[in-house]
Amino acid sequence: MTRFDTIYGVDFAVAKDDADRKLWIAKADADEDGLSVTKLQCARDFLRPGPRGREDTLTALHERIVASDESAAWGLDFPFGVPKDLIQDGCEWREMVETFPEKLELGGNERSPDGLYEAAKTAGEGGEKVDARAVDGDGAQPAAGWFMKYLTYHGIESVLKPIVERSSATVVPMDSPSQGESATRPVVLEVYPDGTLRDLEKNYGDATSDRYKGVTDSNLRNRYGNLEALEGRSVGFDSDDHEFDLRERAAHNDDALDAVVAAYATWQHVCGIDAAEEYDFKSPERDSPDIEGYIYT
Repeated sequence: MTRFDTIYGVDFAVAKDDADRKLWIAKADADEDGLSVTKLQCARDFLRPGPRGREDTLTALHERIVASDESAAWGLDFPFGVPKDLIQDGCEWREMVETFPEKLELGGNERSPDGLYEAAKTAGEGGEKVDARAVDGDGAQPAAGWFMKYLTYHGIESVLKPIVERSSATVVPMDSPSQGESATRPVVLEVYPDGTLRDLEKNYGDATSDRYKGVTDSNLRNRYGNLEALEGRSVGFDSDDHEFDLRERAAHNDDALDAVVAAYATWQHVCGIDAAEEYDFKSPERDSPDIEGYIYT
């Protein structure tokens, strides 16, 4: 029996006024043979009590994650760390998150997304710009860069920080999910849908990580191609109890599609774990997790 039979994929968003419409969540049933998407909605419709705006949406997301049990795995599409040059010497990942942003080397910059971005401009030796983590090297946007600064800052502060403070979920690979109380909590992973689509693109001609976002006919065709590639990897859609076909919803909304890809990436990393076995999530590329976090594509 697989340990994780409920998978969530989150296409993260932090727009101040409409994060509830921009953040999308996919829920799927999982086993060793495949993934079946059973729910696909924006945060306002998926979460309770129907949050509005960034603060309420991120609070509701955190509460939904920690209300899950040990059979749930969540893939979240935002950076779980910042470049190590921005973190005080001797600080470990959990301490950095628990005290965020206290342990960051922000200098005279304000504690905000803009402060994170400005500090990164001169964070390296000799004052050079260091806005990317080591794990951002495979095409991911720099965690402290202009585009990602809001997602990184608000994701860590409003979602990860309360999780880590209360140890209410296991954030891998920084936490060990097979020890003690951690084995009774949901697992949370950092995922990167564009990176996952690039991996699919190498093996499935229909998949593309390029030009699938937007409203043109070409964008729509590319989204259908990505869905066909996912279906080729045992991803299905259970639309029996829905007014709208979930596959069509993903085809016509790129944020919804990214949530499905996030769920698929999460499933790929947990589907082989047996409920009776001990396990860990240390990456194959290194012996121990880094303070900057890790991306599961």
